[in-house]
Amino acid sequence: MAKKSRRNVKRHRLLIYHEIGQRMRVTPLLIVAFTFVLLGIGWLADHEVIGGVSGGFAQRLWDSRNLLYVMIGASVLLYLFAIYISRTSYVEARPKTLRIKAGLVPVDVSYARVRQIRLVQLGVQYPEKKLKHREVALLDPFMGNTCTAVDLRALPWPFSPALLKRLWNKFMFTADGGSLMFVVADAMVLNQQIDGKISDRQARIKKKDRYLDPIARAAEQQAAKGTRK
Repeated sequence: MAKKSRRNVKRHRLLIYHEIGQRMRVTPLLIVAFTFVLLGIGWLADHEVIGGVSGGFAQRLWDSRNLLYVMIGASVLLYLFAIYISRTSYVEARPKTLRIKAGLVPVDVSYARVRQIRLVQLGVQYPEKKLKHREVALLDPFMGNTCTAVDLRALPWPFSPALLKRLWNKFMFTADGGSLMFVVADAMVLNQQIDGKISDRQARIKKKDRYLDPIARAAEQQAAKGTRK
């Protein structure tokens, strides 16, 4: 049953990291393509298809092909890393915790730590005129988006606001840095999910107080009777 309920939880992709991953793919692809061109020139020189001055340079390329292979391998790894952070960065309202995975750093936040959830406008939090050119390019597809802001009483150990701001992208936070901010495709649904989990937790606490306290009192009374005997 637990596995089934987990599958029913909607996972919201973090659009900022998705965009970062998309952009990170371009450079390694260009490096791989350019390196294959160099290898091709070196192969032609080694097989004496080309010669002369350019052939001497091309032969040196072939002699250094191991370095070119390393460049290709490193670029492929970077490309795979870009795909990874693009596809695996998300926020998910799980039954007991709010799971946030931004890049390589996952954080589970208890709903007891959530002080307030609200909707904010990305363009209001980060006006275009206050952003650098590369930041505008990153946020431009989402400037009109409504986002989920989560005000926390505290972060789970061992994280602190300063540490998370180093580990996560700055746009994972509101402009004042005091709250988490999730740029997702459907912030309204995410808000409803988090609010529902908080309500469920409060209901469990009330139920526990309502039914366990009398039992505890009965146990105490029984212990007191045993002491008198």
